[in-house]
Amino acid sequence: MKSDYLDKMKKVACDVFEQLAFMFAEEIEIQDFEYNDGPLIHATMSFSGYRSGTIDITMPMPLASQFARNILGLDESIEIDSQHYEDAVRELLNTICGRMLTSLFGEAEVFDLHVPTTEY
Repeated sequence: MKSDYLDKMKKVACDVFEQLAFMFAEEIEIQDFEYNDGPLIHATMSFSGYRSGTIDITMPMPLASQFARNILGLDESIEIDSQHYEDAVRELLNTICGRMLTSLFGEAEVFDLHVPTTEY
């Protein structure tokens, strides 16, 4: 993968976290990621058209919970369930994918974005 593509994808992901959920992302190396405290949520979606592929995101459930709360404008005292987490993570992935494709290939290219799915 071209380093320019990777840089654009990183910027899009960080921008979406900030703009969609008021959360600031920080890049770390995969070998530095440690999480042993509970389940993870994984979302994936595919796209086709000018180029085809898939995009995935995995995050700890506490992060997904905070992300969902931020998107919905809810404070910590309000209970939310797994449907909120799943919807928020799918929306995150959908937004990242759409903006990433535009950033990488421009606005003239046409893509079909397929519905994201989640699993634990």
